[in-house]
Amino acid sequence: MIHVNDCEPPFAMRTLWFVRELDAWLPRFEQIFVVRTARPAEHSLASHVHEFGSIRASTIDLFRHMPEEAWLRRGIASENPFSVRALSYITAGHVIHHVGLLRERYL
Repeated sequence: MIHVNDCEPPFAMRTLWFVRELDAWLPRFEQIFVVRTARPAEHSLASHVHEFGSIRASTIDLFRHMPEEAWLRRGIASENPFSVRALSYITAGHVIHHVGLLRERYL
């Protein structure tokens, strides 16, 4: 769960960066290092789920209030080009992917 919570804000930051047409490219998000230092066992599953709800609500608001023309804006992150539209699919798909893994392995 911590992985999903830790990845969503950088996805949203990339989106905001590109929507606002900031010029500099964004560095790679080192998810392995981030998870190693997160210490997820120090918090309950319920707190991780609550945190995800807060993070996701903020991400949804970001996408919901974007001007129409912003969906086609582009930028570079992790040395790869992304459009804002692609980032919306990546953000949603990342959670869907991990929910699928949980169902497949544990339910």
